[in-house]
Amino acid sequence: MMLLAFLVMAGAFCIDLALLRSPFLAEGRPNFSSIYLLRTLLVALASWLFVAGVAHRAQLLYTPARWKEVWNRWGCLRWTSSEEREREYARMSLRQLVVWAMVLLGSGLVLLFLARPIFFSRMGREDRLVETLSAMLHLLNSGLFALLAYQLLRSPKGRWGLSLWPVLALASLFFLIGMEEVSWFQRYLGFAIPEAFAANKQKELNLHNFHTGLAENGYYFLFFVFLIATPFLAESGLFPTRHPVVNLMTPSRFIVPTGALFVAYNYDMWNILLTQVAFFTTIFILVHYVREARDPEDGRTVLFAALAVLVLSQGVFLAFGHRFVRVWDVTEYKELLIPLACVFYTLGVLHRFSTGTALVRGADGTFSGTAEIRPARGGRAAAG
Repeated sequence: MMLLAFLVMAGAFCIDLALLRSPFLAEGRPNFSSIYLLRTLLVALASWLFVAGVAHRAQLLYTPARWKEVWNRWGCLRWTSSEEREREYARMSLRQLVVWAMVLLGSGLVLLFLARPIFFSRMGREDRLVETLSAMLHLLNSGLFALLAYQLLRSPKGRWGLSLWPVLALASLFFLIGMEEVSWFQRYLGFAIPEAFAANKQKELNLHNFHTGLAENGYYFLFFVFLIATPFLAESGLFPTRHPVVNLMTPSRFIVPTGALFVAYNYDMWNILLTQVAFFTTIFILVHYVREARDPEDGRTVLFAALAVLVLSQGVFLAFGHRFVRVWDVTEYKELLIPLACVFYTLGVLHRFSTGTALVRGADGTFSGTAEIRPARGGRAAAG
């Protein structure tokens, strides 16, 4: 099924190359001509085939008895006592509360756009609330990972193995994105840009505006893969999570509905193939989660709400896009939702470290609970 998904996606890509004759990352107002609609249909079909294929693989790994024994859709933890069960219920409620908050935020932003499009645009301009908050959230993530790196350096030698390196990498990445967002505070400090930045499209001290389209699309698709695709693939066994360090850094399923809304904030970038891949794949992942959920404790209601707001948001932006003051206004809000979702991911990593545990997958491929990360022989981290 996944091979068929690849072939269908290749067909959509061929339409881009052979028929549309447009640059791969070309931006502009959404095109709803028959050829573009055909390509969108192919992308949606390929996304559905991919998600269905991954879900089918997961069903082969997990027998019904094993599902009932070990699978908690919000925590992936096995309850060993009534106290632990109560604590996990509390964590589940908190996770669902966070998703509800993101759903309400997304709904509020859409209503703001419909009611006050000029104010919506004004808040997204340079150095206004949305851009400044986006940068601060990235810098917050960077600071939290820097704190975690400091704690790792102070922990017993070898206790966390190689986890220091991905932690430092994420701290550096979030710092770079945050500083790029505010052009390294050039506009606040008012200094002139060096001559080396003369080719910058906005004449600012940043790197991403040398190739704005490539940088933006890479940024958006990278975080779609990290926040949405990776947790989904990890459950199926297609993404290796056996090593405790990888497991520590892998986003949990809870991050998927938390971070899903940003893939629906498209207008001028809707025609881009990667944008549609991220949107439709996220939709079908959430549909899969909703179908899996069997009762309110599984978060079925909030998952359905996240799915509904995701679809309605994109529909509103496409249907009423003529009301945008600037066609790219909506992407400024996309860049706010991404670091906000990353904050919850970062807090999850810090929680796993502070408790000395990480989610582990058993020999049969299922999540079997938590395990302490401790040094094995030779100083390498191992799961207990």
